[in-house]
This record gives sequence, C-alpha cells and structure tokens, in this order.
Amino acid sequence: MKLVPLNTIFDVQYGNQFDLVKMSLTESREEGINFVSRATKNFGIVARVLNYNLTEPYPSGLITVTLGGTYLLASFIQPERFYTAQNIKVLIPRDNMTFNEKLFYCLCIQENRYR
Repeated sequence: MKLVPLNTIFDVQYGNQFDLVKMSLTESREEGINFVSRATKNFGIVARVLNYNLTEPYPSGLITVTLGGTYLLASFIQPERFYTAQNIKVLIPRDNMTFNEKLFYCLCIQENRYR
C-alpha cells in the first residue's frame, strides 16, 4: 500500500487562530458557534461563541487536527459550524467523502502521531 500525503486528499488550512478570551460566549443554540481548541474531549469543543468580526465560521463535517497540547494530532469531525483556536488545522476534503471515510482518516492521523 502506497501512502499519500494528506494535502493530496484534503485542502489543509490553519484555521481561524482566534483567542477565546477575546470572544463573546453564549449558551444559545441558534446564535452560538462552536469554538474548537486543543482539548481532547467533546470533539475539541470548549465553548459556544457569538459571530466574531463578521468572520464566516467553518461548516460542519470538516476535520480538525490539533498541532499541540497533551494529545498531539487529535482529530475530530466537527458536528456543527465552528471557529478554531491557535494550533488547529482544518482539513477540507477535495472530493465528496462519507462520514465513515472521514472517520477513517481521523484514525489514521491519530495513529501516526509518533512518526
């Protein structure tokens, strides 16, 4: 089996690189946007925030990957639209991909963290 670089399957972006302390928190499901950080629980989601500086959030279904923290390369499929903290990559599939295919790539990324 030949390994292929992730950037041939996904467009890899740095994410928003926002600071949570500069954002307005909310409990509202309608207005709130998930905020993804380097946490390893709850898909990396640490808060819900209001729209920030008219920046369009990433859509649901994309993969986030941590670049630091206690669990390097933790990878999650985001269930709702989201913003990201610093040191988070966002993987956008170049072609249509099923949920199970995305889950497979999350597992592959996490299992290769020590390479």
